Amino acid sequence: MLLSNITYLANEKLLLANMSDLLKENNAANQYRQASKTLIKTINQCFFDEDTGFYYDRKISKISSEKQKFCSGELLVSR
Repeated sequence: MLLSNITYLANEKLLLANMSDLLKENNAANQYRQASKTLIKTINQCFFDEDTGFYYDRKISKISSEKQKFCSGELLVSR
């Protein structure tokens, strides 16, 4: 995984994992690494447009229920 291809927040989680490794906090390191992987997957699923090959913001929509799909709202591909 190239660090230049992930968001700052995902990279910060990887840096925290590395710090946890140095402190011998294996559980924390594993949790940070998993959180980074989950975040990267979510960003790719919810913000990437395959047609244009770019990442976009999403228009925030009213949440009608807690069970609403995570990637709700319109992908803002044309601005």
